[in-house]
Parts: sequence; C-alpha cells; structure tokens
Amino acid sequence: MDVETFVRFTQGEERAFETLFKQYSAYMLVFARRFVPEEYVSDIVQDIFMQVWNRRAEFADAGSVKSYLFTSVKNQCLNVLRQEDVKSRYLQSLTKEDFEDHMLDVEVYILLYKAISELPSNYRTAIEMSLNGSHLEEIARAMGTSIDAVKAYKKRGKELLRKKLGAVYGVVLAEVILSFIH
Repeated sequence: MDVETFVRFTQGEERAFETLFKQYSAYMLVFARRFVPEEYVSDIVQDIFMQVWNRRAEFADAGSVKSYLFTSVKNQCLNVLRQEDVKSRYLQSLTKEDFEDHMLDVEVYILLYKAISELPSNYRTAIEMSLNGSHLEEIARAMGTSIDAVKAYKKRGKELLRKKLGAVYGVVLAEVILSFIH
C-alpha cells in the first residue's frame, strides 16, 4: 500500500480500505490455509480486516498494517486450533522458522499476483482460477471456451510470466515463483 492510500485509510476512507483488502486478502487466505481447516479461513481473515478497520488510526505506517495482518492471522489460527483441541497436530508446525518460511511464501505470492495482474485478460483469468484450485473443465466453462484454449492461455501466460519475472528477479527465482502455478 502506498503512502497516500495509507493516509486515506487511516482517515477512514472506505475506498482505501478496499484497496488494502484487495491487496492482501488473497495472501492472508493462503497463509491461514496452511494452519487451519478451510472452514475457518474466511472468518479469520474477515475478522482481522474488521479489526484493522476499527484500529486504523493506531497504525504508524503501511508496513505496520501488513505486519499486523499476518501476525493476527497466525494468532487467530492458534486460537482456533486451541479451541478445536487439535493444537498438538498443528502447533508444532507453527515455529518461528515455519512462520518466517510462510511469510516468504506470501512474499512470493505477492510477486506472482502482481505479475499476473499485468497479463492479458484471458491469460490472467486462466492462471488466477488455476491458482484458486479450479480444474481445467471449470475454467473452460467459466470462460466459455474449450479446455484446449485454457491450456493454451495458461501456457502462454506462464511464458510471459517467466520472461517478465526472469528479467526482474533472475531465471532461478522466476522458476521458484512459477512453481506455485500448477
């Protein structure tokens, strides 16, 4: 979130809050899914965004908002796990190193989604739906096209992403980032 959007957000402008939500909600959902069952993920993320909105005047800068978002996801996930009495299964995976590894994954998703947002519409739609777990048949149906067309959109989109990300981050990191797309 840029400084101007941050200032508007802290002053209570709803459009700035929408920008914040659009920028981080998908990453927070992915992050939460690593810790808790799917049935809790949306509620956790929505609750945290409500907390951020209610506490908007307390944040010093955009970085503190981002930190609050992901730390809150982790803490809310721990609360859910405690309440569900399955903490022994999951708490072991929530070490500081694992948290930092997951934060790195989130950063990779941020880079990936930024690059995807710059793709042509059909490529972007096919890749985003794929990242959200949709199968080729579902994507083709939603786009009103054939499975072969979806495969072509995904292939060409990956090629464009590989070229773009490779030029900016290097070939090796680009391949790591693209490994998130199935």
